[in-house]
Amino acid sequence: MTTKLRVHYDGRVLVPEEPVDLPIGESVEIRVGLATHEDAGTPGTPSAVLAAALSEPHVSSEDVAELERTIADSKLPPRSGVDFDRDSQ
Repeated sequence: MTTKLRVHYDGRVLVPEEPVDLPIGESVEIRVGLATHEDAGTPGTPSAVLAAALSEPHVSSEDVAELERTIADSKLPPRSGVDFDRDSQ
């Protein structure tokens, strides 16, 4: 189960800004980040760039596997005559 909450910090605890539907007494794990501003949806604005930089990538393990396969398939052998063990000067 994943739930996104908007909270504020009162100097002591995090206080939800809306009612929360979570089991009472149950421990949950949270990630803390700054809330994005209203213009975060406008491409190119500082808030949009910050929101993109701070957001988690939503990449599936299948996407990662496909990317790794593509990279592996695209690798080329070194050109003949290249000696990587020799110091370049």
